[in-house]
Amino acid sequence: MGTVIRAIIAIVVIVVAWKLLKGLLGLIVGVVVAAIIFVAAKNLITGGGNNKRIGGPDAR
Repeated sequence: MGTVIRAIIAIVVIVVAWKLLKGLLGLIVGVVVAAIIFVAAKNLITGGGNNKRIGGPDAR
């Protein structure tokens, strides 16, 4: 009987660990997607990416 209980506990631990891992991976992917959307929206609002000239602000 003790072996059956240990097996059940092991299965439950594996399932819980898997769900936590999936949750963390989903959170990381969500944060990355949100960051990409934020940067894209910021570039749209400000008029694009790097408009800097080589040589600094005084370059002509």
